[in-house]
Amino acid sequence: MTRRSYQERLKTLRAKMRSAKIDAFVLFTHEDGNQNIRYISGFGGTTAIVLVTPAEALIGTDSRYTERARREAPQFRVVEIKPRQHFSDIIAEAIAADRTVRKIGYEGHRVSVLGARAWEKLFPKKLVPLEDIIGKMRQRKDEGEIRAIRRACRATSRVFEKVKKRIKPGVREIDVA
Repeated sequence: MTRRSYQERLKTLRAKMRSAKIDAFVLFTHEDGNQNIRYISGFGGTTAIVLVTPAEALIGTDSRYTERARREAPQFRVVEIKPRQHFSDIIAEAIAADRTVRKIGYEGHRVSVLGARAWEKLFPKKLVPLEDIIGKMRQRKDEGEIRAIRRACRATSRVFEKVKKRIKPGVREIDVA
């Protein structure tokens, strides 16, 4: 994906935020591979929090991933999460610095009820659980994604043409592999 593609995705997310009447949007992943973070930013690490506001986009991650985040998501400000610091600390610091944030949207399908209650105590802002807005954005493919899918299909077809000669009755799948 190109840097421009990620900028377009951020622009689309911000438009969806305006439609939902929220001032900030939070995504996170902790060793569970939230592909929405990769889709919106390009960052593929397994531990991160993303906060998007109309004026800023930031990724908070630990020291294992800070350089990777800077390389993969140059349009985001990278904040290193220190030992004993929590994702919620990063959000609290960022929204305290931006007085325009009154409502914070989050991935309602990913945040537990207990997690949302803890956030409500930490943030003096209204929290709004949202449906999978980035997942819905991912359903519609842009030109770059379509080109990548076509390349993958061509590569798969070429490999299959070579492999199918080895497929015969009695040949084990592991032997074909």
